[in-house]
Amino acid sequence: LAKIAKEKNMLLMVCDQCAVRRNLAKGTFEQCGSGEVTAKGLVDGVKAGCFPQLYTALGSNPPDQVITL
Repeated sequence: LAKIAKEKNMLLMVCDQCAVRRNLAKGTFEQCGSGEVTAKGLVDGVKAGCFPQLYTALGSNPPDQVITL
């Protein structure tokens, strides 16, 4: 997944609060939404964030499709 995402310039992002809750991110609940939480234990290139970070990441290059799981 990481290889394809890099080749195709795809954004891989997890909800920071969900990731903290599941021990898949470094940070605290208080940091959620601030951009200070980082993903851990996931494939390379995954970002952790909330809507402010998502909108910032997509702002200059709006996606053709959004896939959520």
